[in-house]
Amino acid sequence: MAIWGRLKKYLIRWPLYFVLVAFPILIGASHYVHSEFYRSKMLQSLDRALRHWPKFVEDLKILDSQNIARPITRNQNAALFLAERVTWDHDEENVTDAQRPARLARNLLRKYATWGSEPEVLTKLLSDPELKTIDASWIKELSQFDYFDLSVTKNQKDQLDRLAQADVLTRIGIIASLPMLELMQALDLATVAVFQAHIARKPREEMISTLAVIDSLFHLFQSSPTLVDQSLAVATLGRKQSLLEALQIKGVSFVPQEMRLRIRRVAWMWASVMYLSSLKEFESALAEVRPFMKTTNFLCGGSDPFGTHAIFRSALVTKWPLAPNYEPALAREADYIKKTAAICGIPLSEILLSLPDPENNPTKLAMPYLSSIYFSILNSIAVPSFSTQYDDLEAESKNK
Repeated sequence: MAIWGRLKKYLIRWPLYFVLVAFPILIGASHYVHSEFYRSKMLQSLDRALRHWPKFVEDLKILDSQNIARPITRNQNAALFLAERVTWDHDEENVTDAQRPARLARNLLRKYATWGSEPEVLTKLLSDPELKTIDASWIKELSQFDYFDLSVTKNQKDQLDRLAQADVLTRIGIIASLPMLELMQALDLATVAVFQAHIARKPREEMISTLAVIDSLFHLFQSSPTLVDQSLAVATLGRKQSLLEALQIKGVSFVPQEMRLRIRRVAWMWASVMYLSSLKEFESALAEVRPFMKTTNFLCGGSDPFGTHAIFRSALVTKWPLAPNYEPALAREADYIKKTAAICGIPLSEILLSLPDPENNPTKLAMPYLSSIYFSILNSIAVPSFSTQYDDLEAESKNK
């Protein structure tokens, strides 16, 4: 009985021991990991971005004066139209009749991939009998559309509808794996249309009209809130120059490579701006570029909210005492996300910011203090490198 009495006293007291020992350890560990992992990596990313800041601002000022992109309006979405005419997967076997021309165009141009730099390859392409057989008639219909947003398609909408009921990690997986169209097929079909007009010796007016489809694709791609589509927009500008030079079409304006590189750098750096928007130390730099937050300055591609703190909000906002406080960072980031969503009309941002707290989270994101530790480590591992374009520019300058 004496042993049981002592054991009973111990069992009664062990929760107190746990509170006195385990909680201080968890609190200390959460603050240590928050400082040494999360804060350290965020500030490293900030330092890297600020090193390139003068060049970023210079690029923005130059692009702002060029009027390369027209303002994004949102009257006619091209997503459903294109989803019926290009495939979601380049290896997709069940190609519909409507999708077949774009797939054929993609395959044909892959066969003659160096047509833009090797005249003999261009000659073979222009004499290939298959070129004349591809029906590129729908490509000119793109001129009736003024923006591109895939979230209205069934392929993406079905996935986005799952977000509300999903836990945090599942939400990340859903957003990261949203299906994307093979939009290069549309660009290749537009290219085939130009080649067909050339070999048919169409009048100059008709050739210019056909080339205008390339411009339409550029504006559609740059209206899309993903960096992938911003890269496609830059590729579209390059394709137009290649066509003009290869076919020796004079008197048609194009965006030179030096300006295309500025567009690519800026589009990716805007993603860095979103990533850093949660930092108080970033506020003065952010204020400097706020006047350039326009759709014509390629803001929207870097405004995809995937990977932001907002997706972890339910795990980071805690009432437990002395836990790392993420609420000011979340508020700063949410303010920036709302502003870019208002400018660019990004449905995913609105969806993400309005998501309810998930009913269940993985243990590592549900336990007090452990959620901060897990997030801090995760955020320090998967650190994006959005300023790579400026790193490359800096390296080139040093090597000259």
